[in-house]
Amino acid sequence: MGRRGLLNGVLNLQVSSCLKHTERLLRKKEKKEKKKRKERGEKEEKEARRPFDREADLQVNKFDNAQRKLIIQKSQALNTRFQSGGSTSSFL
Repeated sequence: MGRRGLLNGVLNLQVSSCLKHTERLLRKKEKKEKKKRKERGEKEEKEARRPFDREADLQVNKFDNAQRKLIIQKSQALNTRFQSGGSTSSFL
């Protein structure tokens, strides 16, 4: 076994040791989180994603007339904020 083989063996040992350590830390954290959830009375099962519901999901972007007018007014106020200035004004 040459020097290169010895170095590879040492590196493999270090990598596997690091991976095992990471796995132990991950298990510790999972146990801690599980204990916290249990204390709070939360479900231990992971909830599955809910199926797509066209009616419920597409209601998010609907605005009534009052909301639409308010958004337009706010956007017009932005024009006055950025109208003056430009590249000729200096900060100091």
